[in-house]
Amino acid sequence: MSLKETVDSFITFCEKLSIKINKENVAILCRSKRLVSDIAKTFGEREAVQKSLIDNYYDIWDPNFFWGRDICHGKYLIDNGEYKKGYKLIEMGLFKFLNQNLNFSQDALRNFVQKYNFIKWRKQVHETVNLIPITSLQLGAWISQFPKKIVGIPLIHNLNKVLKNREYAELEISSIFDRTNSIIEKLPFRLGTIHSVKGETFEAVLLVINNKAQNTKYSTILSKTIPGKLKDEELRTLYVAITRPRKILMLAVPIEDYNMWRSFFN
Repeated sequence: MSLKETVDSFITFCEKLSIKINKENVAILCRSKRLVSDIAKTFGEREAVQKSLIDNYYDIWDPNFFWGRDICHGKYLIDNGEYKKGYKLIEMGLFKFLNQNLNFSQDALRNFVQKYNFIKWRKQVHETVNLIPITSLQLGAWISQFPKKIVGIPLIHNLNKVLKNREYAELEISSIFDRTNSIIEKLPFRLGTIHSVKGETFEAVLLVINNKAQNTKYSTILSKTIPGKLKDEELRTLYVAITRPRKILMLAVPIEDYNMWRSFFN
């Protein structure tokens, strides 16, 4: 069953029990922000959302600053916990900057790094990551705080030469690369992480669980748990979630973990 089918089934079940679907009564909770995003996108006409992201991504920047959008996007991903993806984008942006070439391929990057010196290149990318300002800013403020030099080369900070339209300077960077929050706001139910609803209660809660908590499988955590004693931090977090509903609690788990969780709660 897909994420959307799971949510639809839960909502239908609530309606059958005459629970009014609104943000005060019904909540769908997840352990990670990534899972929240995945669920949100299934309700945001995924293809249209992705097209909107791509349009924004390319239409905002001046062609002469083509490498900057990759670096901005990469830093945004790093700031939101996706280091590997963000690092690769920043590396791609640096490659385009140094070569002043919009075209990019892994083969071209590999050949470039061999000539540049692998250790020196890695050090340069890491230094760039640390120099780039955080992305919880408006785009104009982010550009004004951008380093004056990258790999020793002076940069232009004139908004008129970086953005196609100066009005784009007032855009929040998060609105360029992620529409998850705008989708969530339009949903008729509450969707968020477990921590986001701490202290609140609802008529009905759907708790969506992956097979892993951080880097550890739940099967490993549960195998070390003494019944009645929730010593593990992850299980205490789940306890917060299962004590949020006043009437209905529904769990959605991977099919291969179904018997494990059923046994645990029994």
